[in-house]
Amino acid sequence: MATTINLPKLGQTMEEGTVVSCKVKVGDKVNKGDVLFEIETDKATLEMESTAEGTVQEIVVAEGQTLNVGDKMMVIG
Repeated sequence: MATTINLPKLGQTMEEGTVVSCKVKVGDKVNKGDVLFEIETDKATLEMESTAEGTVQEIVVAEGQTLNVGDKMMVIG
């Protein structure tokens, strides 16, 4: 079963974030807690951890892209 990973709200006032870097690639195996992305908010650069286990099937964002909270980032299957 595939799990969609969306941009979480990483701070109380966070409404959007910019992808600084992606730490995985399609085909990589990930576990819960593994760092997937570095996200820059208006206040800090934070690590975004996986909430699912499996293999990265699709990455739909690019470095430098700004997203709203809840936007789709990747699929883990």
